[in-house]
Amino acid sequence: MITGESMPVSKSPGDGVIGGTVNRSGMVLVLATGVGADSMLSKVVRLIEDAQVAKAPIQAYADKVSAVFVPAIVVIATVTWVTWFSLASAGALPSEWTDVEGEFLFSFLFAITVLVIACPCALGLATPTAVMVGTGLGARMGILIKGGAPLETAHAVSHVVFDKTGTLTKGQPAVTAVRAFDAIRADEDRLLWLAGSAETGSEHPIGRAIVAAASSGRKLSTIQDFEAVAGRGLRCRLVEDGSSVLVGNVRFMSENGVDMTPAMLEAVREEEEKGQTVAVVHAGVAQGGKPLGLVCVSDPVRPEASAAVAALTGRGVGTSLVSGDNWRVARAIAASVGIRHVVAEALPAGKVDAVRDLQREGNKVAVVGDGINDAPAMAQSDLGIAVGAGTDVAMEAAGVVLVRSNLLDVVAALDISRVTFRRIRINLFFSLAYNCLGVPIAAGALYPLIHARLPPEVAALAMALSSVSVVMSSLSLRYYQPPIGSHRSEVFEPASAVLIEMNRL
Repeated sequence: MITGESMPVSKSPGDGVIGGTVNRSGMVLVLATGVGADSMLSKVVRLIEDAQVAKAPIQAYADKVSAVFVPAIVVIATVTWVTWFSLASAGALPSEWTDVEGEFLFSFLFAITVLVIACPCALGLATPTAVMVGTGLGARMGILIKGGAPLETAHAVSHVVFDKTGTLTKGQPAVTAVRAFDAIRADEDRLLWLAGSAETGSEHPIGRAIVAAASSGRKLSTIQDFEAVAGRGLRCRLVEDGSSVLVGNVRFMSENGVDMTPAMLEAVREEEEKGQTVAVVHAGVAQGGKPLGLVCVSDPVRPEASAAVAALTGRGVGTSLVSGDNWRVARAIAASVGIRHVVAEALPAGKVDAVRDLQREGNKVAVVGDGINDAPAMAQSDLGIAVGAGTDVAMEAAGVVLVRSNLLDVVAALDISRVTFRRIRINLFFSLAYNCLGVPIAAGALYPLIHARLPPEVAALAMALSSVSVVMSSLSLRYYQPPIGSHRSEVFEPASAVLIEMNRL
């Protein structure tokens, strides 16, 4: 739960355990050494709170401009009236310009037109309309973006940190390889059937994974004389043919007189280097002899993980794997998906430190995780991304939730953010450009050349159209399709399933 191992960990007298974890078999007497504020859960909560307080607020560019816009326009309108009225009163203007309206009204209409044509609305709408459409676009694709702050942060992400168990992997042990040493004695199908039959009496997660794989489409044998040896393996006898079956690790085989050749031991080492748990299988009427082969169990990598990492790398975004699991498994998983930077055996505080190290290097860091142990790192990061199948604590600490639990949506979320933020910049540019062009014209900058003033009613129409154009610009985001993501997969999740998951969140 906290350290993130994909397989159960054996504990001996004197070892430390964490509250909330599950004892798989037997009885256990535990001495509580950390209670109340000293418990692991309290420490995790403090890490989250400290990280959230330390996070700097995001600056809103449009708000800064809008704060001075209206006073500036009032000043410009006043200066416009004073300038025209002063020139007219001093006789510096041709008399025919002011004969009809009079000097005061002639000057005053320029000031009114400036006030009317100036459009703080376009500036005020530039950001929220794009944010609204961008978050709605993400929601339709199963990517829940919690407001404008995460959306703005995501566009600048330069490094993504992945958790391992339940994020890069499926979080459920499964048989990932079967190797028969002698196909004449027992091929891979027979080997898996023998191991599955023997494991029907086991409560271990590895045993359940083997049984699930072996029982697919066929019936397993009934067993008798079952005996499990903790941390080693099991032995039993098949009722079907009376064969004695041993399933366990290399040490268990050696203790039972099973001879493993150097080539067999090398095969075990090769599979363990891939991060797999290896079960050696032996069957025969009597003990001794050589094993039949290997059944390998691991927490399988999500099928889209490699493509997601490659897509991030192609966009210039760095990737890291930070896990509480052991170094061997973490390195194997990282290598299989194309991640080079690995931090293993990291507790929640260690994950926070890893994120801080990346931030000190100048990176904008996003953390993708699913568990309680990932929540502090998410809170410390610039952007937390939670897998939808994860814990409520992780989803609370995250700014983005992937409802479909598909890692390709990490890339899609960053793409949506970048496109949305680019649209915000375009909206702000045209809003400012409109005002920079419209205000001088309204103030009469072209009057000496064309002898015509922009009527206030036309200025009002131009002001309204500028606001409408900003809204239409933002609405155009609705038609954007990220080039990668679960929405482009061949198998789509039903919309009803996504809505059910969104309601749960």
